[in-house]
Amino acid sequence: REPEPEDAAPAPPSEQVIARYEEGIHLYRTSDMMAAMQAWEEVAAQAPHYKDVDSKLLRVYRVAGLERYTEGRLQEAVDIWNKALRLDPQNRQLARYLSQAQAKLKRAKTTAVGDG
Repeated sequence: REPEPEDAAPAPPSEQVIARYEEGIHLYRTSDMMAAMQAWEEVAAQAPHYKDVDSKLLRVYRVAGLERYTEGRLQEAVDIWNKALRLDPQNRQLARYLSQAQAKLKRAKTTAVGDG
């Protein structure tokens, strides 16, 4: 059996991947950021770079991170923005968000230790 050429087109995504991608769009439009994020992460894992899933993930990571940050859920915001920066390491806006959240988290931990 001959090896496939390196420039061969990837196999088309399964119907399940396509459905999950579309579900992510619906969830995003209804402002369910965490569910949209989960759907698109599954798509990206099964069909890397399918359509514009990377840019959709970046958008949902930014928004979901901001939601968590404003709710005071700093560690969750940090975790989400770390995922975003793995996708787009040069994104200065996300790096700023991450830095601010980490600094606030550090201050909160220092204050909690001082109070204890």
